[in-house]
Amino acid sequence: MNVKPYVELKFRVKKPIKNIDLIIRADGQLIKKVYKTHLNPSEMEKVILLREDLLNIQNELSIEIIEVKNEN
Repeated sequence: MNVKPYVELKFRVKKPIKNIDLIIRADGQLIKKVYKTHLNPSEMEKVILLREDLLNIQNELSIEIIEVKNEN
């Protein structure tokens, strides 16, 4: 069987945003957190998830985009 050791999540945002954390959860548990300086609607975003991180998902996979506040 020829199975990739990872899954690519691809998505676009609706409006431009800057300084965000992408939070990926499986059944409520954090499996990946990625900082991005900017996201644009014209650009396809891609996040790689390892197969091992997805083996025990029972119900739900969610992606949150959270703005990171500058503390200057």
